[in-house]
Amino acid sequence: MRITIGSIIEVPTKLGYAYLQYSHRSRPYGKTLRVLDGFYKKRPNKKEFDELVQKPHLYYVITSLPWWEDLDPYEVIGKYSIPDFAKTFPTFKGGDYDSDTGKSCNWYLWDGDKEWRPENGKLTKEETCYPMLINYSYSSIIKKLERGWKPEDEVHPDDYK
Repeated sequence: MRITIGSIIEVPTKLGYAYLQYSHRSRPYGKTLRVLDGFYKKRPNKKEFDELVQKPHLYYVITSLPWWEDLDPYEVIGKYSIPDFAKTFPTFKGGDYDSDTGKSCNWYLWDGDKEWRPENGKLTKEETCYPMLINYSYSSIIKKLERGWKPEDEVHPDDYK
């Protein structure tokens, strides 16, 4: 099945099946996916999916590679409308990697059109939760899901107000 906006991608993890929804095209960076909440031992039924897609997602990720076309196992299990709260293109945060802390620094924000530096070079508490402007591979998305990773985990406490 061809993947288009709204497609739900099922991926196996060590914790059960996880679900991603293709929500936005993010030129020049890649495809934006909503990471839906939860792990499932078996595929949810239609009613459960209707509810899952309408719930807040964990975060967004960007991927530039069509890994779902070359990788087994994965399955496109359907197409659902993007909920109203997720239709606006998200603002992402990006930064340089600091090898001393293992975190990012020198932050900037990007809303799909423009890029800017936060005031005083520090992120607000809300901005620490913005998704990372990184092209993730399939394996890194799965590893982050299995670890319970969140975008704010990339921010050193000294980097926000």
